[in-house]
Amino acid sequence: MFKLPGNTWGASFYSGFSANFSMTDMSRFRDPSDLGDAVQIAALEIEDLSQARYIHAAAFRLMASPFFTDDEISAFIETITSTGYSDSLVAAMRESQLIGARLNSELVGTAGWMYGEDQGETARLKWLYVRPLFNDCGIGRRLVSEVELRATRAGFKQMSVRSTTTSAGFFERLGYHTTSHGVRNLSANVSMPVIFMRKTLTSARAVTLTKH
Repeated sequence: MFKLPGNTWGASFYSGFSANFSMTDMSRFRDPSDLGDAVQIAALEIEDLSQARYIHAAAFRLMASPFFTDDEISAFIETITSTGYSDSLVAAMRESQLIGARLNSELVGTAGWMYGEDQGETARLKWLYVRPLFNDCGIGRRLVSEVELRATRAGFKQMSVRSTTTSAGFFERLGYHTTSHGVRNLSANVSMPVIFMRKTLTSARAVTLTKH
């Protein structure tokens, strides 16, 4: 079990998050969607854990506030701050299955994958979050593309994702289709609706040729 030293989730944690990439930096891009091509993608390390969890909580809170109840949001944030959630992120880091997008060394988004449950042909997309300042800048699409490529190179033929109802449209634009609907239990008394989606992956060789 991995434990963070001290209390890293209080007000001091939020106030300590740096902002190396400023609005001045963003003004260099004529089209905000250019940021998706400008980010550097690399596997995350243990020292990135606190920033990754911050981004997950901040991104969900902003996205969820118009659509989910306060109880649902609070329960989800409690999940993100739990030891079990940190353990799952660390396990993915150790397998190089959690990646981050950086601008000027600032972590602005994450995504990862894990093994699915169908004989090893399907990987599951997880932990896709982008720092709120960088929404609609192409960073989420870039992260999904990178995860798909890495999963394809690892031999997977399909990618699945458990999407919130508010994110389903984003995944549909990336080629995912709905397979079923369900709920995610956040606590003994709180659950939220989710949509299970799936996509057939392009072969690694075809992806490589497309990029050249």
